[in-house]
Amino acid sequence: MRFQYKNLVLNLNENLEELKSEIEELKKLHEIIKNSADTYILEGKTQLVGKNKVIGMRNRKQHTDGTVAIARRTIRLAYETVIDDDIKEQEIYKLNLERELLYAQIISEAHDLGHTPFGHVGERVLNKCLQESHLSKEELKNTLARRKEIYGEKYELNQGHNEEFDGQISFEHSEQSAKLVYDLIKSSNVDSQIIDVNRIIQGILSHSISRVRQEDIPNDLVIQIVRQADKNEYINNDFDEIKEFINMDLIDNGQLLKFVDLPKHERVKIIIQKLVEGALEKGYIDDNIGAMQTIKELKEIYQKVLFSMDVDGKRGLLTGENVERISLMLSKIYQYYLSYPEKTVFKSLYHTKPIDDKGATKKVIISTSDFEVNTSVEDKVINYISRMDNERIESEYRMLVKERIMQGEGHGIEPISQDELKKLQNDYYRQRIKMEKVIQELDGTEHSEKECEESIKLSIKRLIENALTQKGRERMAEVRKMHEEENQRDEELRRLMIVCDQNPEERKKLKERELEGKKAEAFANRMNKLKEDWKER
Repeated sequence: MRFQYKNLVLNLNENLEELKSEIEELKKLHEIIKNSADTYILEGKTQLVGKNKVIGMRNRKQHTDGTVAIARRTIRLAYETVIDDDIKEQEIYKLNLERELLYAQIISEAHDLGHTPFGHVGERVLNKCLQESHLSKEELKNTLARRKEIYGEKYELNQGHNEEFDGQISFEHSEQSAKLVYDLIKSSNVDSQIIDVNRIIQGILSHSISRVRQEDIPNDLVIQIVRQADKNEYINNDFDEIKEFINMDLIDNGQLLKFVDLPKHERVKIIIQKLVEGALEKGYIDDNIGAMQTIKELKEIYQKVLFSMDVDGKRGLLTGENVERISLMLSKIYQYYLSYPEKTVFKSLYHTKPIDDKGATKKVIISTSDFEVNTSVEDKVINYISRMDNERIESEYRMLVKERIMQGEGHGIEPISQDELKKLQNDYYRQRIKMEKVIQELDGTEHSEKECEESIKLSIKRLIENALTQKGRERMAEVRKMHEEENQRDEELRRLMIVCDQNPEERKKLKERELEGKKAEAFANRMNKLKEDWKER
């Protein structure tokens, strides 16, 4: 049954039994994804760079829930606008709408399932690690075959992965998300012949603007809506989180200033309405609809402040962590498990979640021993690390540093050094200097590299000073203080390691103290358990 209003066409499946079967299987899959450990672990992955210790920050689970709500509202509005009123009370309309809402919900809930800890900083690090690895011909062949099976031939060709491809495979969180969902479907009791698995996979992949260009987005309204719902959610919420820190006088676009003054729910509602209006005019939804251009401008404003480097080499207003330190921490963990991949097999990732109102919790376990035989070592390690949350990465790094201190050279990983941090910061400045020199060539002025570096630092300082309110400057001072505390903690670890390296007796004493501490902790736990048992009696 075909309906058209202006240029937007919607087709309703008239086979009610087929619809009911598909809906039943989609509900099964929705429950599986919603209750998967990877979904719960999203609560421990912050939406932005780091875990904020000064003010609250949204996590990826909250972003996911918001994306689901926006996608469902947009689809409902599209159906209510296009479908004739006399059809809306009929079962055919209700079943078709329910099916589309379920596809949107599944794609939205799964779109960030494979996201790395520490936001896109973590993603860039894992991508760099994977790019620097060299798969054998056999490993590359197996990897490409598995990618083709999951993502489809057309997607792979768009990534340049044809039969002659012999380059490096990159990491992208949307692909990791699609892979997790594909494996969930294959290992579940969901009938993959009844639901449209390819639609779900392409919907997850299509939210990535770096991997899927506008012209490659499937001609599927649900997929197009989820792509825009993702942006509508995170840009509006990210802006709201830092709105009080930004000097609004910098916005010289009167229309945009009027838009940002509206409450967040009003901004979201306007964009949903504009998206549907754009779909009626074009027959589809794309990145160029006016409403999406408005929030794109909004994103450009807050990103200048959020991701600018401060003058002392610490990046960002709301990151709450040192970006360089996060990059080093992740790469060190990656290199360690690349050398000892067998250690990931005997570990499990977990997330502690509440199970009742009294505060009781349980651990949601992700087994890491069920990889395919043909999976490369690099892929195993990437899979292991990308499924950790922020806190687990921090504790894993601390644990491996402690292992190095306790066991000596050849064990664990060395603490991050100031030299390493300085090298990363210098690399950043060198990239900026290249950009500065291009500008110089245009104005015909010559400057030394040192002059360029000083110029860059000065411009960043001015940007921060002009872009922030008084509250924003106070917030930046708090961030600097956190960085100093983090550096002091790493310095203490380095000193302890040097002492243990130079004096085996000190290492022995440290091990004995740790053993005594574990015994004391175990005794305290037993006593607490006895007290709880006595209370229950």
